Amino acid sequence: SFFGNMRVYASAEATEPVAYTDRESTCRTFYARIEPCTEHHWSGEDHCSYCNATCYAVMYDGNGATEGTVPETMIWEPGATATVMGNSGNLSLTNYTFAGWNTAADGSGTDYVEGDALTVSGTVTLYAQWTINTYTIRFENWDHTQLQSSNVAYGETPVYTGATPTRA
Repeated sequence: SFFGNMRVYASAEATEPVAYTDRESTCRTFYARIEPCTEHHWSGEDHCSYCNATCYAVMYDGNGATEGTVPETMIWEPGATATVMGNSGNLSLTNYTFAGWNTAADGSGTDYVEGDALTVSGTVTLYAQWTINTYTIRFENWDHTQLQSSNVAYGETPVYTGATPTRA
């Protein structure tokens, strides 16, 4: 149960009377231990669904990830310093490498990496950022003499610009 902005724990030791009116009677007095809400539950509207205190969420979005899970949403009081999580759920995107987090899905916001401090001033979503994989393509002559080497991003077509291969 909740009284004002205090949470009442049913299994706690009774330490003080709390006047409580239920639908059946107006003369019952319950005894309960009353504690401040220390574990906020985000309502989705920037306040705790238990005590109505202002709190914000730091959420993570896989931003197109094909496998894995994002870190758990964490709830923070205004002004708190959150530590940015890493890729703890092994997010992956085919032919891309995880490159950290950003406050914008397209990477135009603020970049964060695991362990960075984030001052909580409102609810924020951190989007996974992805770097396309590149591959080294070697063009070789019949005798394995390298004619050209190129780094090519996944999906690009390698272009040979070297000398015409010959066979002795």
